[in-house]
Amino acid sequence: MPTWSVASNFSWLSLWPSQAAPQPERALLFEGGPSGRTGKPIEGKTTWRTRTEPGSSGGKADTVVTLDVQIPDPPIALTATISRVSDAGSSMSHLLEMQFGRPQDAPFGGVSRLSSISMKGAETESGESLVGTSINIAPGQFMFGLLGVQDVVQQNVARLRTQNWLDFTIIFGNGAAYTLSVEKGASGTKVINEALAKWGAVSGRDRKRRPVTGGRARAAPAAKPPASFSPRARRNRDRVARP
Repeated sequence: MPTWSVASNFSWLSLWPSQAAPQPERALLFEGGPSGRTGKPIEGKTTWRTRTEPGSSGGKADTVVTLDVQIPDPPIALTATISRVSDAGSSMSHLLEMQFGRPQDAPFGGVSRLSSISMKGAETESGESLVGTSINIAPGQFMFGLLGVQDVVQQNVARLRTQNWLDFTIIFGNGAAYTLSVEKGASGTKVINEALAKWGAVSGRDRKRRPVTGGRARAAPAAKPPASFSPRARRNRDRVARP
């Protein structure tokens, strides 16, 4: 999986406008990846919200899904957003942006890689992967662009809408694999459904593709990352350079 050098400013993640706190849902940290989890999970909490932010160059404002995840021990904090990619020339339909906080307290050398993102119906089920490209921005900072091919867009959106758990498979600096499972619950389901309704139909790019069954995060086909990111990503990314 290629890694690109990026000078990024993710300070906006902590500057969301204040809102009434929604009901928190569960978050679980499992030791091991999708192929095998061991031991009892460590339980934390996650909070789902939506917010509206202006489009690029004064464009129409759009809805963004936000989630905050807290695991007490080992101390893991994740702030993430899900947004629609409206740029006609982009190879992505939606963009997930993730930052793992408290690097000074991060266990096992901190999160060094995002292996995959998947959805599942129940806590004990195996997940179905969201199909896209994972990009390492900096230690603990990642982007994951959902592939903008028509049949894949429909598959990814259906999984986001109907499945109740969002799984992040993360690799720490010492090589240990863990799965961070985030429950949608009532509040997350409401947030996702509201966002999808406001985003409307995303038809995907007019390209053919063989059926996708899921799997690991797909690597970019070339050393250069996708040309178009969401308006927020462009505003908060100074430059994307070839390695």
